Amino acid sequence: MKEKTFWPWGIILSLGLFMAGTLGFVFLSFQHRVDLVQENYYQADLDFNHRHEARQRLQGLAEQPNYHLYRDGTLELTLPDALTGANSKAELQLYNPTNPALDRKLTLSPLQKHQRVTTGPELQRQKWRLKVQYTVGSLLFYDEKVLNDPD
Repeated sequence: MKEKTFWPWGIILSLGLFMAGTLGFVFLSFQHRVDLVQENYYQADLDFNHRHEARQRLQGLAEQPNYHLYRDGTLELTLPDALTGANSKAELQLYNPTNPALDRKLTLSPLQKHQRVTTGPELQRQKWRLKVQYTVGSLLFYDEKVLNDPD
C-alpha cells in the first residue's frame, strides 16, 4: 500500500499564504494616503529657518533668559538687558503635550528684566513646553524650554 505524502500540499499552502499576505499588504499600502504633511511646505521651511536664526541670535547673547513656572499658574521670567526696553515684546506659548486644551498664549510688552506673569488658572502637575518669540525693534529672538512639574 502506498503511503500518502502531505508535504507537497504544505509547501503549496505556505506559498499561497505568503502570496496572499503580500498582496494584502500591497493593497493596504495603496489605501494609505501619503500627502504632504503641510500644504505649503516651502513657506514652512522658510519659517523654520527664520526660527533657527532667531534661536542662534538668542544663544549668541552673553546672558540667557531664565524661566520658572509656579503651580498657581505664575511664570517668572528673568531676561537679559538685550531683550528689555520700550520697543520689546514677547509672545509666549505654554504648550502641554498631553492635553492641547490646556495650551495658553500670552503677549507681553514692554519687557522688564524681572517679570512675573499669571498664565491662568492653576497648572496641572505635568510637563509643559514654553515657546517664546522675542521682538526687539526689528530683531527676532526665539527660545524653547521644557518646564517640568510646576513648583
